[in-house]
Amino acid sequence: MDVDMDTDMAKKGEVDEENSDSEMAVARGSGYPSDPKTQAFLRESLDPVFGYKGVVRFSWATVKVILEKNGVECKWCV
Repeated sequence: MDVDMDTDMAKKGEVDEENSDSEMAVARGSGYPSDPKTQAFLRESLDPVFGYKGVVRFSWATVKVILEKNGVECKWCV
C-alpha cells in the first residue's frame, strides 16, 4: 500500500480491510497523535518487540512514550 494513500485513509478514520487482519481492523482516527482514536489505535496495535507496521511515524512523541512504556528492550546480535 502507498504510504500517502494509507495516511489519507488514516486521517479520514478509514480502515484498510484488505491489508489488515480482521482483528486489527481498528479505526485509526484522524492520524494525528493528539486524536484519542489514533492514541487507542497506537496502544492496541503495538507489537512489544517490533513496534508498528509502516503506518506509524516513530518520530512522534506519543509513539516514543508508548514504546518506552510497553515495548521490550532488545539487543540484536549481528
